[in-house]
Amino acid sequence: EPPEVEEHHDEIIFTKEQAWKTEFGLMPIKTSNFTKAIHCSGEIAIAPSNRVEVIAPASGKIIYSGINLVEGSYVKKGSVLFTLLGTGLGHDNILMELNTAQAEYEKSSANLKRKEKLLKIEAVSQKDYEEAKAVFETDKTRYHILQSQVNNSGLVVKCPASGYITEVLSVSNSYAETGSVLLRIIKEGGLLIKANVPSKQADKIKMITSANFKLPYDQIVHSSDDWDGKVISSGRSTDPETGMIPLFFSVNKTDLIAGTFVELWLLADAINNQVVVPETSLLEEYGLYYVFVQEEGEAFEKRLIQLSGYDGMNYLVTSGLSPGEVIVSKGAMAIKLANAMGEAPVHSH
Repeated sequence: EPPEVEEHHDEIIFTKEQAWKTEFGLMPIKTSNFTKAIHCSGEIAIAPSNRVEVIAPASGKIIYSGINLVEGSYVKKGSVLFTLLGTGLGHDNILMELNTAQAEYEKSSANLKRKEKLLKIEAVSQKDYEEAKAVFETDKTRYHILQSQVNNSGLVVKCPASGYITEVLSVSNSYAETGSVLLRIIKEGGLLIKANVPSKQADKIKMITSANFKLPYDQIVHSSDDWDGKVISSGRSTDPETGMIPLFFSVNKTDLIAGTFVELWLLADAINNQVVVPETSLLEEYGLYYVFVQEEGEAFEKRLIQLSGYDGMNYLVTSGLSPGEVIVSKGAMAIKLANAMGEAPVHSH
């Protein structure tokens, strides 16, 4: 059983001069909404649709364009990444690749026209026609890509999307085969927050609309709403290794680091007319929580309160505070230290 909240009758004086020396703030207590949170872990993930591979469209020797192609570098859509040189490579040279692609495009084009005529007289099936059309579209795309990218030096490989390099799989002056992966990119803004929801909370997933979360490298609690966060999907089964249910948020934030673990408070169940205080207002002693309540002017009372919920930023107070009272929202530790050192006189009454 938590201890009963006791009345304190000792005033601690903390002067304006002392307050000016530290970060200090007061906050009037008002009733507000509080959203119960599901505390869980998660990570910054990459949406599969935002992973891009740069493929060698032909065989040849790779020459870097001069752009700094290393992991983490930003690359812009349409920028030249590599040139593939075909000189001296015999049957694998770039011009032969272009000529072959042109021949295949013309052949599949003629075949499609023939299939169209035969389809009209029902001499071929719709399936045969669709297969011929698919081959034609593939050959057409490859030929036009090669045609637009071949210059006097060789074949230019351009960046297909703006984003950040995650993996470099080629070395300048090395040889690349047709279809080999040269580079991997994450599209700009293509990151997600993946929350690992305990399976016992499965019934609350449909109520979750936002989250508060903390990144390990800045230790600041962020709100998904500040980054236009939206729940985009949730898993329909548990992870076999963790027993957790994945829940994904899209966020409009470009400088997150994929693979980073995050601490999350998933906001699910809102309750009205509650007394809520920020984490910065609390003092903890032996598992009990206190705030400083302003009695008048420079006089403060150290007040024991009871808590029943936390959303990553604020605590829900169940007893010890009433609307209309004013608490120290910032600088509570400064009052405690000043009192402990005898700098803040205590007045009994």
